[in-house]
Amino acid sequence: MNIPRKVRKFIKSDLLRTMPHTMVSWRFLLPNQSREVRLHRQVFLHARPGLPRPAWALVVLYSSLLWFFFFGWQQIFRVFRKYARFTQEHFSIPWARQFVDLLNLVFLHGVPPRFYYLYGLFRQPQSSWFRYVYNHELPQWHQVLAGRQDSSQARLLLADKKRFAEHMAQSGLSVVPVAALLPKGKALPKGELFAEKNLFIKSRFGSGGKNCFTLLYDPATDRYQLSGKENLAGEGAIAEYLTAKTAQDDFMVQSLLINHPEIEKLCRPPGMVTIRLITAHDGLEPVAIAAVLEIPRVDSRNTWRLLGIDCANGQLLEPPDTLRLFAQAKGKEERGGQLDLTGKVVPCWSEALQLCLQAHVVLAEMVTVGWDVVITPAGAMLLEGNVNWGVAGIQRFCGGPLLDTALGRVYSENL
Repeated sequence: MNIPRKVRKFIKSDLLRTMPHTMVSWRFLLPNQSREVRLHRQVFLHARPGLPRPAWALVVLYSSLLWFFFFGWQQIFRVFRKYARFTQEHFSIPWARQFVDLLNLVFLHGVPPRFYYLYGLFRQPQSSWFRYVYNHELPQWHQVLAGRQDSSQARLLLADKKRFAEHMAQSGLSVVPVAALLPKGKALPKGELFAEKNLFIKSRFGSGGKNCFTLLYDPATDRYQLSGKENLAGEGAIAEYLTAKTAQDDFMVQSLLINHPEIEKLCRPPGMVTIRLITAHDGLEPVAIAAVLEIPRVDSRNTWRLLGIDCANGQLLEPPDTLRLFAQAKGKEERGGQLDLTGKVVPCWSEALQLCLQAHVVLAEMVTVGWDVVITPAGAMLLEGNVNWGVAGIQRFCGGPLLDTALGRVYSENL
């Protein structure tokens, strides 16, 4: 049965959704609330702008009923069973208080209970809970608060990685260039692919590390190997696989980058280390909000070990002590151990910071952008910019809630 795409999307995002679309708090009904409460209320009222408000009200009612009568309770019991004992033993938070807090967080504010432990909310007053941005409201948050009326062209530019690289290069900024394009439905340019070079291949419009491949050339055996979701060897098998991929989407080819020597000394990563740096533009000038170092893991693909960065000086921050809680819940320590890099300075940090700030000047109509930067032997280079950047890693590893940073001031201008 061929179900229309819009119907499939509605079923997945609305009928089968296991949590609210935004925070849904009783405090939204009260006047004279804090800036943070008013920001969350703004997102709640204006979420899903493509829907008429009566239709949005029905979506909220439906998801709230599921949340209050089933999914909220289910998630409470799951996280309580995992984390309550450890939290009581190591943080001296009685289990009864944890349970009451979870009921308040889940049913009075519409927040999934895992964030109680993920962000260490058990050590903070309930009034501070609104200073965080939560994953379940993230798409609506960016759509309502992180864009301006005239930002559609900039959003399209950020979504198209090829146009982004060309535009930034034309603006005089250091960016990872595109060596070749593999157009959708066209024959593969085998001469450019199999040219005795190491290459990185990724979807032109993809996100989240999906559809990314490394093409390695071994001069000793004159053989090629493609590494990604599947590992293939030999030109014939690789060409056949990439032909199937390019039948669905455009792909870009870039030179395979290597880390700056100081990055290699710092953490000896198994792959390319990136920096995710968030900037915000208040209409006058961009400011740096927060940044994390993303170190690829040895034991799993498309996952990274995160370390917070002090934007003022590029020093790496101490990891949060709640990491122990999640390692304990899995029944084992963090695989690969913890990297003790607190106080170490990211090489070329000032260069990377200025590069992102200058890039945001080029796209000044965007309120916020999450930049991906690599540090190579040639210095800092822009990899891409993201409209829908994540918040969990930033808030967890950079010392606290996003709305305590300059971002709260920038967002409040949209109230």
